[in-house]
Amino acid sequence: MKSELFPPKGNLPIPEQTAPASSRPSPLRLLRKFYGALLGMIIALVAINYILILIVPNFRDILTFDDELFFRYKPLSKTKDYHTLLADHRSVSYEIGPFGERVDSPAAAERYHDPYILCLGDSTTFGHGADGNESYPYFLDQLVQPTATALNFGVSGYNTYQTCQYAKKLINEFHPKVAVLQFDYNDDDPVLPIQAPPDRAWPWRSRVGGMFRFLALESPAGRRLNDTTPNARLSFENLMQSMRGQDMGVVLIYETLPKSLQGLPLDELPRRYGLRTIAHEITYYRNPENRLKSSYHLNGRGAKELAGNVNRLIRENFPELFDPDLRLLKAQPDT
Repeated sequence: MKSELFPPKGNLPIPEQTAPASSRPSPLRLLRKFYGALLGMIIALVAINYILILIVPNFRDILTFDDELFFRYKPLSKTKDYHTLLADHRSVSYEIGPFGERVDSPAAAERYHDPYILCLGDSTTFGHGADGNESYPYFLDQLVQPTATALNFGVSGYNTYQTCQYAKKLINEFHPKVAVLQFDYNDDDPVLPIQAPPDRAWPWRSRVGGMFRFLALESPAGRRLNDTTPNARLSFENLMQSMRGQDMGVVLIYETLPKSLQGLPLDELPRRYGLRTIAHEITYYRNPENRLKSSYHLNGRGAKELAGNVNRLIRENFPELFDPDLRLLKAQPDT
């Protein structure tokens, strides 16, 4: 009787290790976890997207890709830039006119007339981080009107090669009396816009998608742009040669000459190319009151000071542009 009640220890049955029914994940619980993780990813992407909106300017709506220039501004387009909100406490607008130039209003082209002063360069000329009525070409236009028209053909991110190739095209179209060429160190750090083309669907159109597309798919284009750096000096010399014999003046402005143009004897350019060429070093960035807080670019005050000095250089060195009598005298053949 005792052995039946208390079987030997070695013969004890081992109970099956079964989990309680309540601890098994139900399909509904797994589905909830999946949707929770998916929702978390979407919220994270949206948050990163809006963070990028605050720190990366949106050029997607105003840029188009170009076979020769890599990218340029799309005529009659506009966009907003919010990356200035945190530091400068305001957003700015970028509006492009009918010829790819930056304008301060849609009606700006109605006041265009020759003689023209073409302003070319990178973000310093374009007026990155500032409104259209705060760029130096805008202030220059105010100073030379109604005698002449200054047009802003600066493109943010352009290097020497792109500026010179773009200048050749525009000079043939506008036949300006003065070309103001601004150079910087973009040769040493070529950039491409990271925004995806506007014909793509979300998430490619988002800032996150644009960043991924740039890193994954457009890096070869960035390398091709980098390959233009060795050709920058040659492109500049070809531009100077193409302007030889034309009735126009050239103003070269720079803060730091790119490596491709360092060592260039600026004072010998008039003799070498037969052009009236003036060089002017930009020193306005050295004053913090002339710079934006959001980026290393001129604010309205700095741009206005630069425009005043460029206007002075033009009037001192190309006086016939503003004096009809001198213009007529210069147009007469030598006897």
